[in-house]
Amino acid sequence: MDISYLLFLQKWRESTNGMFDTFFSQVTHLGEYEILIFVLAALYWGISKKIGSFVIVSFYMHSIFVSLFKNMFAVYRPWIRSSAIHPVPSAFKTATGYSFPSGHSSASFIYYVAPALMLKKKWLIAIAVFIALLVGFSRNYLGVHTPQDVVGGFVLSIATLFITCKIFKALEKDPNKDVKIALYAMLAYLLVALYCYFKPYPLDYDSMGNVIVDPKKMALDTWKYLGGFYGCMLGWILERHFVKFDDSGKIWQRAVRIIVCLICYVLFNKYVVSNVYGGFGGHIICKSMAYFLGTFYVLFIAPVIIKLLEKKGV
Repeated sequence: MDISYLLFLQKWRESTNGMFDTFFSQVTHLGEYEILIFVLAALYWGISKKIGSFVIVSFYMHSIFVSLFKNMFAVYRPWIRSSAIHPVPSAFKTATGYSFPSGHSSASFIYYVAPALMLKKKWLIAIAVFIALLVGFSRNYLGVHTPQDVVGGFVLSIATLFITCKIFKALEKDPNKDVKIALYAMLAYLLVALYCYFKPYPLDYDSMGNVIVDPKKMALDTWKYLGGFYGCMLGWILERHFVKFDDSGKIWQRAVRIIVCLICYVLFNKYVVSNVYGGFGGHIICKSMAYFLGTFYVLFIAPVIIKLLEKKGV
């Protein structure tokens, strides 16, 4: 059923001479962290600290489950399962490793739907859900995910938002629980990373004798995202206890804070994060540290900059 559906979409692509390929290739970018971190960071720094922190923490909570399920089920991509599937060539870049669940689909649901739900605007929720569904469909259209992958991604994001809601409600009653919650979450991700590293994986080869999906690489990728999660948790806790920046102010003040922090973010990534990422030939420890620094900047270093701007009346 899933392969038949993808073949139907593939036939549609071919009958229209790829008329919609560019459109859906752009749509799928709406589910990529590298694009939306700028939006989320701006939301956190100058629009709503509460909503921004909720969405960012939700994203990294969901990354635990994505890593776990991708490596647990080790489902191959559609074109590996069926040679009749021919994805849009440009989509291969963001379709590496195992297939289930779809990370783009789950991330887009959190990115768009979570803020809309917190703002409680029906029209905004409708638009957010539409964008998330469109991103999910784009993964099917491009031929890099099955419908099960997409639905699994959405279910995963809903479950993550439910858990994050429970956590933030608990913190409203007792703010001092945040350190304990962060430590438990960090321990949980460490256990997931260890499980992914040591579990047995299928080892299949193509006609040229090359490994179809390198399980070692997939397991090590989990450690890369572990760094991002630890940066998120540590930055979140340190900001809550020591910085406590204010997201209020006039529109021009908020705009200046966002612009200054974004400029510093770009420079920080260019001169610090990128160099760390490529250290020791791109060793996994360096990649993990780079992801750590990136999220730590968003949740702690940038708030320190904002606090300094506040003292100057900005």
